[in-house]
Amino acid sequence: MNALTHVRGQEERKFRQLARFIRDGIDQDAAIRAIERVPHSYWPDDELEPLTGSVVAYVREIPPERRTSPEALEALQLGDRLASRLPPESARAIRAKLGKLGVRVIHIGTRPHQMLYDQDSFAVEVGESVEFFFENSDIMPHNFVVTKPGALEEIGRASEAMATDADALRKQYVPESEKVLLASRLLQPRESQKLP
Repeated sequence: MNALTHVRGQEERKFRQLARFIRDGIDQDAAIRAIERVPHSYWPDDELEPLTGSVVAYVREIPPERRTSPEALEALQLGDRLASRLPPESARAIRAKLGKLGVRVIHIGTRPHQMLYDQDSFAVEVGESVEFFFENSDIMPHNFVVTKPGALEEIGRASEAMATDADALRKQYVPESEKVLLASRLLQPRESQKLP
């Protein structure tokens, strides 16, 4: 598919062939990468809306925890570029669909020598897909824990009490509780971890 994009003089035909691969579910990742190499001025208007629908359907099938992968981001980007060529009302509708499929990435870091995160708070809508990127820039190990609302103090005290527990390191200093929704491993300095 990549080689196909280097043949000059057949741009519209190439676009139509690559669009067919995307619509038919045949090697969609490669077709999405290749179709972006066809100059946008050659994209035929009659292919834009059907292809946009296929791209939205493709992204919808990707599990939310993989929607920040390079392949998913390329598909979202192609969907947005296709939408930019549609009439304004259609473009808004497509972009709204793509926006709901995208995954918000929240970057959380540590403040060196302070036992604090670099953010005091963040908000996430119910049902919103989110991925955390936790990075330890401190000189000591840290972990990141998301709890049910109102459980911060209880989980914090339970974690501190684990300091004398011989099994604490194996448990990453995260207490066993149904109030813990998500937890990173205990990151060493300069380590990072993605949490879906």
